[in-house]
Amino acid sequence: MNRAPYWYVAFQLFITDYKMARQFFFSKVIDISIWITCSLFVNAYLLPKFGIAPEFGMITFGGMLATAGIFEGYNSIITLVGDLSGDKITYYYATLPLPSWLMLSRMILSNAVLYTMLALSFLPFGKLLLWSTFDLSMVNWFHCVLIMIIANLFYGAFTLFTTSFIGGFYQMGSVWSRFIFP
Repeated sequence: MNRAPYWYVAFQLFITDYKMARQFFFSKVIDISIWITCSLFVNAYLLPKFGIAPEFGMITFGGMLATAGIFEGYNSIITLVGDLSGDKITYYYATLPLPSWLMLSRMILSNAVLYTMLALSFLPFGKLLLWSTFDLSMVNWFHCVLIMIIANLFYGAFTLFTTSFIGGFYQMGSVWSRFIFP
């Protein structure tokens, strides 16, 4: 059996996801920039005045890089639950000539790429805010990018996993208390 059409359809769906994400990517970068500015101002500049180690801002920034995908994943869960409750575009995707494992893998990969791009987009912003505290020569870029990719692949899968437990919008509050916070 020729699997080439499967990969072509999956790739076209991935391109569609990319084009849709591109429409709101800049807005998400602005949202993340506000989050980073507020958090880093408190943790890197205000808390050291009260006796916290000056490196705490850098530790916080590392945590932000690691968890950016999970916060964006919450938005993806809302979007997917909304789709399953309303337009049901995901059901349409299930009718395409594509195995279900490949459709789900494509969704995970699309989310992971978006989350990774968002996390990488605020690296320069973090450098500007932390300036001398953030020494770029001390970063092992290979490990940093590898861990970000693996973490965001997990977050992409976690998004689908979590959505499978949510019955509708009335249960969205459970996402934080049952899944993301723990």
